[in-house]
Amino acid sequence: MRDLHFSRTEYVTLETSYGMLQPRKKAEVHYTIGVDENLIPYWFEIYCPELDWSDEGQLSVRYDAKTKKLYLVDYDGVFSLPEPIIEKLQEEFGIINNL
Repeated sequence: MRDLHFSRTEYVTLETSYGMLQPRKKAEVHYTIGVDENLIPYWFEIYCPELDWSDEGQLSVRYDAKTKKLYLVDYDGVFSLPEPIIEKLQEEFGIINNL
C-alpha cells in the first residue's frame, strides 16, 4: 500500500446547493491518496485546516488488459472530484482519467 500526501494553496470556500456560505479565500489544502494494488477501490482525503473542513471518498480504477493501463472510471464521496487528485493519479500512479 502507498499513501501519497501533498498540499496546495488554493482559493476555497464552503458551499451548498443554495450557494456560498462565505467569500472565497486563499488557503492551504492537504490531500491524501491511498493506493493499494491488491485492493480496489482506492481512496482519497481532503483537509483544509483554515476552514476546519474535510472530505473523503473512494476511487474506482479499472485495468484494461488490451492497453495494459489503469483508468479512473468512477468516484464517490464528493460532488466533483478535485483536479489536484486527478492530476496526481496520472503523475504518480499512471492512472488515466476516464470519467
